[in-house]
Amino acid sequence: MIKTENFASYAVNPAINASFLKQLKKCSVENKDTVAMNFGTAFHTFILEPEEFQNQYYVFDDTDIMKKGIEEGLKNVRGSKLYKDWKAGEEKNAGKKMMFSIGDYRTLQAMAERLKLNNPNATKLISNSLHEKSIYQSLDIDGEQFDVKCRVDGLNSELNVGFIFDLKKTVTAHPDGFGRECGKYGYHISAAFYKRLAELEFNKPFEVFIIAQEETAPYNSGLYRVSPAMIQKGNVEVDKLLKLAAHVKKTGQLSSYEIFSSDPYGILDLDIPNYYSNDYELNI
Repeated sequence: MIKTENFASYAVNPAINASFLKQLKKCSVENKDTVAMNFGTAFHTFILEPEEFQNQYYVFDDTDIMKKGIEEGLKNVRGSKLYKDWKAGEEKNAGKKMMFSIGDYRTLQAMAERLKLNNPNATKLISNSLHEKSIYQSLDIDGEQFDVKCRVDGLNSELNVGFIFDLKKTVTAHPDGFGRECGKYGYHISAAFYKRLAELEFNKPFEVFIIAQEETAPYNSGLYRVSPAMIQKGNVEVDKLLKLAAHVKKTGQLSSYEIFSSDPYGILDLDIPNYYSNDYELNI
C-alpha cells in the first residue's frame, strides 16, 4: 500500500523501517534527533515540499538585534537579557512552528539554487516524481509476517523500470568521499530496503538514485545511480537485520554484538581492517 501522509503520521506507525534496521546494526533502538538531522529535514522540506516549509518553519532574523547589542557594548549579545527578551517575542510569533535562523535559511536557498543551476538532471528527476510517499508492505521473516514501511523522497512508478531517489545533504558530493559516507551511514541498507518494498508494491523493477548536495560553499552536488553491487551488499545486511528486528518485535529484547558472529556461542573473530596492514619488508 502506498500512502500520502505527513511525516508525523508515518513516524507513529510501528512497522519496521530502514532507520530501525540501521539502529539495530549499532545494537541500539534509540534514534535521537541532532542539529544536523533537523537541518537535513528542513532541506528535504524546502526542496520537495516548499509549501510545507512555510507551514512548518518560522524564519527569524536577528541581524538588527545583534547590531543593537553590539552598539550597546554587550560582549555576549545572544546571552544578554536584551536578546533573550527579543527571542521570546519571536518564539511567541512562531507559535507551533519550528524556529529557523535567517542564516540557515540563506544556506538552504544557496543549496537549492546551486542544485538547480549545476545539476539539471537531478532537477529533472525531482520534477518527474512524486515526493514524500509512504510504502507499507508485509514481509515473511522466518515463517512469520511482519509489517514494514519506508518513506521515499521521490518515486516514479509510471516507467517500465520505475525509479526512487533519496535526497542527501552531505559534507562532500565527490565520488570518493561520498562513497565513504554511504557506507558510514548505511545508505546501501536504505537503498536495498526501499527497492525491495517498491518492487513488491508495483510488481516491476526499480532503480535507486541518490542526489548528494553539499551543505557548504560552493554547494556542489552529484547525481548517483546506486549500483547492483551496492544493492547486493545492502540486501545481505537487510536480510540479517530483518531477522534481528523480528526477534526484537517479538521479545522486546535486543541482542548485543554477538549478532555479528557465526559462532554458536556468539564469540567474535578479531582482526584488523586490511587498510591497516600494508605490504612491506622488514629490514633487520
